[in-house]
Parts: sequence; C-alpha cells; structure tokens
Amino acid sequence: MTADSSAGVSVLAASPLVWALECVRLPTPEGTASFRPYPYQAVLLTDRSPRRLCLKARQTGITTTIAVEVAHEAIFKPRSLCLIVSRDQGAAAHVLDIIYGIFDELDDPPRLLKRGSFEALLENGSRIVSQPATAKSGRGYRATSVVLDEFAYAEYDSRIYRAVSPTLSRGGRLTILSTPNGMANMFYRLWHGDEGGEWSRHNVHWRDCPAFDGAWYERERPKYTAGQWASEFECNFIESAGAGSLKREWFTIIDKAPLDGARVRYWDLAATEGGGDYTVGALVSLDADGLYTIEDIRRVQATPLQVEKLVRQSAELDGIETEVCMEEEPGSSGKSLIDHYRRHVLQGFTLNAVRATGSKLARAGPFASQAEAGNVRLVRGPWVSAFLDECETFPDGPHDDQVDAVAGAVLVLGGSAYRSKAQKRRLAVGMIGYMQRRAPDCPGCGMPVYMPPMSEVGECQYCGRTYVRGEDEARPVTAATGGC
Repeated sequence: MTADSSAGVSVLAASPLVWALECVRLPTPEGTASFRPYPYQAVLLTDRSPRRLCLKARQTGITTTIAVEVAHEAIFKPRSLCLIVSRDQGAAAHVLDIIYGIFDELDDPPRLLKRGSFEALLENGSRIVSQPATAKSGRGYRATSVVLDEFAYAEYDSRIYRAVSPTLSRGGRLTILSTPNGMANMFYRLWHGDEGGEWSRHNVHWRDCPAFDGAWYERERPKYTAGQWASEFECNFIESAGAGSLKREWFTIIDKAPLDGARVRYWDLAATEGGGDYTVGALVSLDADGLYTIEDIRRVQATPLQVEKLVRQSAELDGIETEVCMEEEPGSSGKSLIDHYRRHVLQGFTLNAVRATGSKLARAGPFASQAEAGNVRLVRGPWVSAFLDECETFPDGPHDDQVDAVAGAVLVLGGSAYRSKAQKRRLAVGMIGYMQRRAPDCPGCGMPVYMPPMSEVGECQYCGRTYVRGEDEARPVTAATGGC
C-alpha cells in the first residue's frame, strides 16, 4: 500500500461522513445512488460525543444515518460490537437489512461469516447484534457502541437503559433516538434532563427534511389527527398522542352494511389460547364516497388450528369477492405462514400478504384521521362495545389487536386501486338494482308491464297499453286498439 492510499484509508476510517460520501450507495426506486446526507444527517455523522440524544420526526432518514455509522464502525474497528435495540422484532430486522444493503453496494464489501436476521459477524471479528426491546435486552454484551432506536415506544425502557449504561464506563458510545410518545417514558425524562448526564442533543423537525414540501404536507396531513401529527412529525411531547387517541363519539352506528364498495377481511394473527394477544379479523368496506364501514370483527384466543378454521369459515361467509389480507411477519417464518394459508387454508380465495411498516400508532394514523372526520361507520353487532372500549384506551390499553386489524384494512383500502374498485362496484350494483326493479302491473288487466333495461317506457304484454315509469308507479299514456 502506498503512502497516499494509506492516508486515504486513514481518512475514511476516521470519519463516517467522509466514508459515507465517498463509498456508500443506497437503494432508490431507480436503482442505487450515492448517499448524499441532509445537513442534519451530516451533523449527526460528525458528532463523536459518547452520549447522544436525537428527537426526530418520522421518515427523516435518521435510522439510515445510524445504519451508515454502524456499518462504518464494523468495517474500520475490528472486533467491535455494536448493539442495536429496536421497539419490536420487525424493526430490529429492518435496521440490519439496511446495514446489509450498505455492505452489498460497496465496491469492496466486507466478508460476512454470519448473515442472520438479527446478528452479523464480519471476518475482522466485528459483530452487529440487533434485538427487539424485551426485559432482557442489552444484558450480557460488552458493546463498544449501543443504539436504542424509537426508545420512547420500547417496553421495559428503564431496564434496558440500566442494562446498557455500563457501555459508557468502558469507553463506548450510547445513542438514543425516537419520535415522541407522550411523557410517561424514559426517553422523555432523558430529553428533559430528569435523568442527569451530559448529552449531545439533535432535534429534527419535519420541516428540516428537504424531501418534505408544501405538496407533501397537503397530501400527508389529512392522514393524522392533530395530536398524532404533533407527536409524529413536529417532535411534540403531548399526551394526546397516547391513550384516548381514538374517541368513541367519532363513530356512527348503522343497522346494515352498504351494498356497494370494495371489501377486505384483514387478519392480525396470534397463536395464543386462553391468554395473551387476540387473533382478530376485521371486515371493512370502502364505498365510492370515501366512507369506511366496519361490518364485522372476529376476535378469539385460540390454537393455530382453531384460528385456521375460523379464517376459512369467515372467508366462506364473506364471499369470494372479499379479499383476505394478512400481516406478514418479517423473516422466513412469516413467508412460510403466508404460503401455508394460501395452499392449505384459503384455496379458492384471494390472500394478500401485507408487510407492516412503522409503529402501531403511525399505522393507525389514517384510520384515526378518517374516524375523526366522521368517515367511519360501524354495523350494529355484539362486537361493537368491545371495539369501542379498545379504541378509547389505544395505544396504552391491555389490548390493541382490533385497532391494529382495522387500521390495516383502512391502509389497504385507501390505495387508489381499491377506491377505483369501490366506484366500479357501486356502478354495477346500481345498474343491477335498476334493471331488477319490480315491473309495474297494468291497472286494467293486472299483468306485468315489460320494462326494458335502462328504459323508462314499457308495454303491457297482454293488452298492449304503453306506460311511462313514474317516481312511484307506472301510469298509462296511450291505449292501443282493443285495449283493456
């Protein structure tokens, strides 16, 4: 290696920002492109403080920035150990997927001895461990750096914070980042200084992101309630983002479901019997006027076999035109489960596998926004009371499975393809109803008057009298010779 090349490697090793600008490529809809950090991303990449807090809006690229930093450490610091703790299993797998994508696009990618869903081992001895937040997260690791991602939403936040704090005493670095989630959590206390310690602080509002403009705001803002928007995008620690973010009075109760519209049955599966989470299947429709109707909710705590029988029975009762949607968990196990349902449980029905992204609160945003606007109706049934009770305590109540399922259905139906389907079905139902309206009886002979489809004029087939369809009944216009 020449002196110049050695100096170049030294610069790359010393600066995650320089390395990112020179070497990192990220996937885009058109392929891959060189990483060009926004100003706040560049500031974070140059911050070498041992304690860092980042209060951020959603979708601003902070997780990607941290992934770049972790990849840099793993490559240039042999035998390092970076521990990442995310709010749930899906988020933990997602962060490591981003890191793998960075590795794969390098001109000289590192050799991986292990490439797991939650752990990577490099040939130079470096390890990256990505865990969901549990009571035991962070314990048993002598990490050189720790990242707590979306920490305001993590269960056992106090335990996790205590478990990873020794990293600092050994010369490591602790980075904690999150969007706000009310005030009853460790992230809020850290941000406001209640837990002590010297922290380098980064605050990223949605307006700081160059990708967000006025048109984006006009498109996205209606999907969220005022409280959700303030919390998710304006970095506001408000309690309204937590419990009670869905109000009972927002929902209108109706007696019958509308005939027109696109319908889906969205399943949120749980293999628990007699306790734990519920398996929930929400039947939701969207009409051409943009109104959502929750027609039915099935909710059980049952064995996997019992759940399969319920899913099959519900599909048969809903009809073949109702699409079945099911959340696909990350990893090979999630794909295997969807494949099993397609081949063995739902033969003859359409099954759409949906990969959930973002927090539960974020996924519930479009549903909550529509409900607040009065666009969600409930068909009267025995399930309504339990559903409304869960809405009032979401997301801090003991269960959120019904809200999750309904929110998933609203996200699916909100796509342009389903809105078009709702409009087409309304036209079809309207034409069928028009063509099948009862033929009026001739007032003279009592025989049915033949009314051709889409015609307002008919003729009695017995006596030949001509009629025009009125608003209430047919009325005679002319009498043919030999009429009644």
